[in-house]
Amino acid sequence: MTCYAFFDRKGKGLETMEEHIKKGLEVIDFYIKRNYHKKVAKCLGVDNKVGKITLKTSYCLHDSAKGLEYYQDKKTFRRHEFYSAYI
Repeated sequence: MTCYAFFDRKGKGLETMEEHIKKGLEVIDFYIKRNYHKKVAKCLGVDNKVGKITLKTSYCLHDSAKGLEYYQDKKTFRRHEFYSAYI
């Protein structure tokens, strides 16, 4: 089964979860180049390396509930963020 991050109004998959995560990690790298991870690290009281890992990991997990069969079958992601946070 292919997991999608987005569907059109007719239920056709527009972007896979893999594509979504790869594109998002490119954006995260953009922010890391501008030292955003250092601010995250300072807020969390950890070193900068952990700040980078935290940013990348939290991005990868932020839509994780979209991969649940329930959402893939419904082709809508209403309230997925609650389940993603739980995961």
